[in-house]
Amino acid sequence: MGIPDSKFKDWHKTGADEGSKAAANRIERILQEGRSPVEQSDCSFQVLRQGSYKNTTHTYGSSDVDVIAKLTSAWHRDLSELSEDEKEQYHRHHGTPDYGYDDFSQDVWQ
Repeated sequence: MGIPDSKFKDWHKTGADEGSKAAANRIERILQEGRSPVEQSDCSFQVLRQGSYKNTTHTYGSSDVDVIAKLTSAWHRDLSELSEDEKEQYHRHHGTPDYGYDDFSQDVWQ
């Protein structure tokens, strides 16, 4: 059994352009507004879109909105090549971060 022409026509049409665009814009506004936990934190982040909506390859009836909240102010320390004295000096001058990935993730999902 072949695929009906009507199905190809549905696939050829893009999905819910206006609805998807409005949803993505709303998510971005919520994350970036002043009362957002993420915006109130002392971190830098970007809100990006990805996937079929961004690339306009989404199809009718299967549209979703992929939004990324990307933490841009995080870093990972690597002390593996330091001597014990250098590690002690590092720890004297650098504290434990007070806002990490888990905090960011929790704030985004609130």
